[in-house]
Amino acid sequence: MALDVGAGGEIVVLDQVNSRMQVFAPGLPPRAVPLPGRTFQDLALDGRGLAVLLDRVGAGAVVAVDLGDGRVRWRQSLDRELVPEAGGVTGVFAYDDGTWVEVEHTRLVHLADMHGNAVALPPGGDRPLAHQGEGRRSADGRNWLRAARLDANSAEVIAKPVGGSLGGFRSVVQFETPLRTLRGLDSIRSGRTLLLASLWREDPADADRVLDERLQAVVLGGDGTEVTRVDLRPATGPEEQFRTVRFAADGAVYHLRCAADGASVVKVTP
Repeated sequence: MALDVGAGGEIVVLDQVNSRMQVFAPGLPPRAVPLPGRTFQDLALDGRGLAVLLDRVGAGAVVAVDLGDGRVRWRQSLDRELVPEAGGVTGVFAYDDGTWVEVEHTRLVHLADMHGNAVALPPGGDRPLAHQGEGRRSADGRNWLRAARLDANSAEVIAKPVGGSLGGFRSVVQFETPLRTLRGLDSIRSGRTLLLASLWREDPADADRVLDERLQAVVLGGDGTEVTRVDLRPATGPEEQFRTVRFAADGAVYHLRCAADGASVVKVTP
């Protein structure tokens, strides 16, 4: 369903079908950590040994599990005061100041602090601006990131400085193959941003025949200029997947791909 990569290179895969997380750490045999439920779809590693899990369609909650002993360390519900509809949550993110959830691919809401305590609302007031954001927060904390499809062959990535300071960028990314949909937006502390696009070309004479299908990961520099791009193989298996690509701290791209013969993780160094 999803994956994340830790600072030490460990890969954690959320396997909803078998109710487990699989942990692949360098130099160690793979191991499994049971999931405390069957409807988790996304995860984020918090850098302190916890996997923060998103259950948006079952319990409507975010749950933090210790990867060492498998115990649940904390749980916060996606209550309507913070999120109008739990099913509209499109991702969970772990930052230095705690856990945030993304709503409808448009804004982040600060759900819990670094210890799992709920971020309180002021009595009778709206959620503080410091606990909301337009888009996804960049890994270096400087920008809010957003991406959108412009037309059949292009998309834009916008980095808006946090707090209205100077900086940021707007970058238009062009594709030779028609753009079907945007599949991911990620960043690393060096300031680089990764955009994942699903590309799809049909046969003009036969709409049921696909001539070209692929994923393309585009890496942008801190000023929005394109650094490189790499093609990835699309999934061919029937499994639903929620988050298939991660941009690791070392600049490598990790791709989780399901196919008829099982699932695999591929590391690509652009």
